[in-house]
Amino acid sequence: MMKKLFLITSMLLVACFAQASEVKLAVVDMQVILQKAPQVSEINNKLTSKFEPRKKTILQAQKTLKEEVDNLNKNSAVLGTKEREQLKNKIITDRNNLQTMIVSFQRDYSQVQNQSLQAFSKQLERAVGTVAKKSNIDLVLQKGVILFSREGLDITQQVLLALK
Repeated sequence: MMKKLFLITSMLLVACFAQASEVKLAVVDMQVILQKAPQVSEINNKLTSKFEPRKKTILQAQKTLKEEVDNLNKNSAVLGTKEREQLKNKIITDRNNLQTMIVSFQRDYSQVQNQSLQAFSKQLERAVGTVAKKSNIDLVLQKGVILFSREGLDITQQVLLALK
């Protein structure tokens, strides 16, 4: 609801601004930027290389836990009471450890991803600002936020060039 109100207010302000004086507008397609910007690819590669070992460790722990559960289910009838309880306790401990590993992984991954994307966001702002100044553009909007724009208003390719 708040987002819709913000969008409507923004569009009304733009319309009023455009009527008050000649305002040069442009749009940037953020989906194209996120798909084609070399910095985004670099961020993804950095995240993969940094977190791949932990991901493999988690996958191995999941596999081991599954094997333990399968072993308990398969051999429950032939295991002694003490052995069965030990295996159940080990499964509980391993499951808790796995959950802790997953939560820690997700938290750390999100933190590094957010930091990287914040840095990219600043680069993007500078690139958009540079293109806007060179082209004497007064206002740049996200393409996904507006309902319609003429093709000539799209500066996405110029922004991509400025990012390289």
